[in-house]
Amino acid sequence: MFFDQILRCRLRVLCVGLICVVVGFGGEVFGAGGRLGGRVLESSLVHEVLIRNGWMSYGDVAKKSHKRLRGVLIAGLVRYSNERLSRVRKIGDDELGWHALNIGFLLEAGGFEGGKLKEMSFDDQRNAMIVNINERTGLGVSDLQLLNNWELVKRGYAYWLPMKLRKVIEKIEDVRGGEIVMYGLRDDVGGKMDALKVLEVEGGKYIGVYHNIGRDGHFHLQLGESADLKVWKRVGDFGANTHQGDLKKMGRGYLLVNEMDVKGKGNHIQVRYYDSLAHLVGNDAGREMHFVRKFSEGAEGTPEIRVIEGDGPDKSRIVIGFHYYRKRVVDRLGMAVLVNFNKLTRWIDDGANRVLEGKGFKGNIGGRYAFEYEGKTYLLQEAQENPGQWDQWRLMIGDGMFYTRLNLKTAGGSGSFANPGITKLRDGRFVVTSFMPTQGNAGGEGGELLYVFGLGE
Repeated sequence: MFFDQILRCRLRVLCVGLICVVVGFGGEVFGAGGRLGGRVLESSLVHEVLIRNGWMSYGDVAKKSHKRLRGVLIAGLVRYSNERLSRVRKIGDDELGWHALNIGFLLEAGGFEGGKLKEMSFDDQRNAMIVNINERTGLGVSDLQLLNNWELVKRGYAYWLPMKLRKVIEKIEDVRGGEIVMYGLRDDVGGKMDALKVLEVEGGKYIGVYHNIGRDGHFHLQLGESADLKVWKRVGDFGANTHQGDLKKMGRGYLLVNEMDVKGKGNHIQVRYYDSLAHLVGNDAGREMHFVRKFSEGAEGTPEIRVIEGDGPDKSRIVIGFHYYRKRVVDRLGMAVLVNFNKLTRWIDDGANRVLEGKGFKGNIGGRYAFEYEGKTYLLQEAQENPGQWDQWRLMIGDGMFYTRLNLKTAGGSGSFANPGITKLRDGRFVVTSFMPTQGNAGGEGGELLYVFGLGE
């Protein structure tokens, strides 16, 4: 939702006296810390499908060329079908991805095993998808036969996800029934706690990052502490022009990601590592990195930490979801893998963008947050029906590519929810947060929402 420009000139270092700052393409000032441009993977379903099907990890995808990734996908398709390698090699990227998604669906939702799929051609697998969807939804076989494989697999997950996630969906939707329900959350000094992300720490306490407008008129990312998730004390400030943060434990320290604004130049993603909670409270980062924008003439932001491998920045692999401001019109989704704080690979999250656009979301598709449920990773995702309409923010739940819409029920009947967060606590309960705009929501329910639920037996 902020503005940026494509970085086109070479990196420079600007020094005034003894103070030096990094200046990126287009004259963007990054401030303290290094900057990374890194490599960009070709926009394609290939690498996204490899990750989604569990055939490769994010980190392994980030290391390989598109040609190598395509080869891995082809090998997987041959492993799970009776198709000849020579034929599969001739198929385009999208169709390869669709075949692989069909296989993933049949393994997950269709009751098939790998050995059975190995006996089947792509046409056989397609027909199995059609039979499965017909039996589960009542959609006519003749109508399903008219669809391509991409549309078929979308129909499949449209019924499967709500069924698979029924229990957690019911709890997330029932805001009124939360064990704790807080609207318009503020800290002890009266500051708004917008876009709060909660992290449970030792000693039965919780910390969280959130943003508000400071006395200087700029966004400030803040650190809060709570013993009960209801009353929050502000204990730290991460500086002016920072917002939309996420915080996770990393070894003995903490990893923080956020958007950083630069006057007249829009914003970019900032990553910082803190050696301890004391360093976090004091905003004394041991390592800092800034991502040079790659996809947007506007902005890249709303970062969320998806995966952390490693106990410290020097030997680590960090997966970050983010949005980019496409053509200065709407936000769309991207992914990044940061290795050892010095190697960066990014790509457009093409599959998720296509699915959400196909569900009618013409506005921004931005903030999302991952959580674990029954041994798998799922996400809460914000999506806007039409650009600029603050009363049309909706929440979705899905697996990172396929999603189903949530219908949250508050006491006042509010209907617009953005910037979701969800944290699983050690006792098995979940904390959900979401920013509720004034538009489209009941009086008294605007601002930051926080509620807690348990799944029971």
